Amino acid sequence: MERGGPYPAPEPPGRFFYNAGVRSWDVIVVGGGIIGLSLSIELHKRGASVLVVDKGEPGHEASRAAGGMLADCGDEMPGVLEELAAASARMYPEFALELQDESGVHVDLRSEGTLLFLSGPGRQEKIRRASPLPAALTELEPGLAVSGRRAVFLAERSVCPRHLTEAALKAARHRGVDIVPGDAPCGQ
Repeated sequence: MERGGPYPAPEPPGRFFYNAGVRSWDVIVVGGGIIGLSLSIELHKRGASVLVVDKGEPGHEASRAAGGMLADCGDEMPGVLEELAAASARMYPEFALELQDESGVHVDLRSEGTLLFLSGPGRQEKIRRASPLPAALTELEPGLAVSGRRAVFLAERSVCPRHLTEAALKAARHRGVDIVPGDAPCGQ
């Protein structure tokens, strides 16, 4: 190609390019909570280079303050999400174990279930996947004042949200996911 043609002449060897030190990623995940971290781990497993950016300290916002309930039953869930919630609940023990193994952090996954106190007669029939109590209320929770109260059992799990988020953060870092708080310049 002649000089002065429609394309610029190539740079001579040894010249500094303006972006030579700039890093790039296949995927940038905005939000370093449990969802963003879990997504980054899965993307990295599939071969993507991943950057997680959080507005504050990753893992220290809503995920850390969550109640830890892994509820796939009860009447709070919209019917259209039931199947998805049930599939997620079946997968959760493997997910938690994987995070524990990779991070060394015990996520405290529990399967004791939940006692749900009923507010009115006939209420049990309306609650999805509610079961009769496995024992008397006073036996299950001896310190509870339960005179005249009715309850059902929900076979759901719970997890310590702080431990789960800490495990996900360590597992993501262990895999080589880049994680940057919002106040730090990228690439550090």
